Amino acid sequence: MRLVYISVLLAFIFFASAYIGYTSAKENLDLFKGYLEKFFSGFEFLKGYRSEVLVLIIFLNNAIKSLVFMLAGFFFGIAPILFIATNGFLLGIVLAVKEVDFGFFRVLSFVVPHGIFEIPAVILASAQGVLLGYRFYESLFKGKEFKRHVKDSVVFYLKYVIPILLIAAFMEVYVTPLVASLI
Repeated sequence: MRLVYISVLLAFIFFASAYIGYTSAKENLDLFKGYLEKFFSGFEFLKGYRSEVLVLIIFLNNAIKSLVFMLAGFFFGIAPILFIATNGFLLGIVLAVKEVDFGFFRVLSFVVPHGIFEIPAVILASAQGVLLGYRFYESLFKGKEFKRHVKDSVVFYLKYVIPILLIAAFMEVYVTPLVASLI
């Protein structure tokens, strides 16, 4: 039950951060547009890959980051909270900057088809990381066991987060471009 509450809190943090990123970028559009262009230029190398390889690259990128930030949560849950806030903030920036060129709903069409899977998966992994932070706190100050909770978190990650991230990667490569082309 704690995982549900933590997930809801992290979802709130994600969307609040997205709103802050969106409004910040709207107020300083030229500045954020320059940052975003530099950010996206780092992904130019992906244009030449076949779709199957792109699915694998996207999946591994998201899976590795989610695992790292989940496990880094043992340090009182700070890293997964920052991970969620940063990703929300970046999404808000992307929405604001790209809205100028494509319109708000077209930009959403580039995010929503895969985002409805990817965002919850990342939130679940991060919530598990925050829970690990709580369990670590209990082990330090209350003498409770911690090792079992790390194992439980990895099992949870493999059982739930990995399959959802795989679906998200397929959606991002195959469905998102199709939906975006229709809008």
